[in-house]
Amino acid sequence: MENPQPALNWVHVETIRHSIGSDDSDAADDERPARAISVGSFAIAILAVDKFTDFTQQTGYRTTAEDEGGGFLRHGGEPVTGAVWQTPLGDGKPGDSQSPVGQVSWFDARAYCHWSGHRLPTEAEWETAARLGSINSAQQVWCEDWYHPDFHRDEQRVNPTGPTSGTERVARGAGVRVTQRFHWLPDFCLADLSIAVVRARQR
Repeated sequence: MENPQPALNWVHVETIRHSIGSDDSDAADDERPARAISVGSFAIAILAVDKFTDFTQQTGYRTTAEDEGGGFLRHGGEPVTGAVWQTPLGDGKPGDSQSPVGQVSWFDARAYCHWSGHRLPTEAEWETAARLGSINSAQQVWCEDWYHPDFHRDEQRVNPTGPTSGTERVARGAGVRVTQRFHWLPDFCLADLSIAVVRARQR
């Protein structure tokens, strides 16, 4: 029996060749240089709390934060007991069911994708959608890519996917620049670190 697919607010991005990264003087070294890439068409959506609820109720899945007793409210803070995805702000109040799910690790994001038949966005896909204004760039989400500070300088230029191994995974969004890169251990859970999912464009 197939898993029922919860409705998502898909935003479609057509095949495009454009520039990602930055040559700005205030850009970090791992954002440089600006480079031309080609990205095939895809659809992307940020996962809301109610969609993640569907997943956990139908599978009995427990998140990393639930297993560890809580997550972080902010980068550089202390872990907060009870801060899990149902209460992403960690204040004991349920999150808005239509808000992006928070307090999810990269492992949680991948588990949802395995269940739903979707996948996480690559860095290139996320930045493409963000630069086109197709997705909320103020929301930080997990990407599929392993983090490396300069792999992208010599990486492929068609549908780039990042290095094949590493220690930390990339997260994008909520930066001072759309090109800013974050990187976390895959079991890291943060109140405003969410999940975006991608599917190939259906024609």
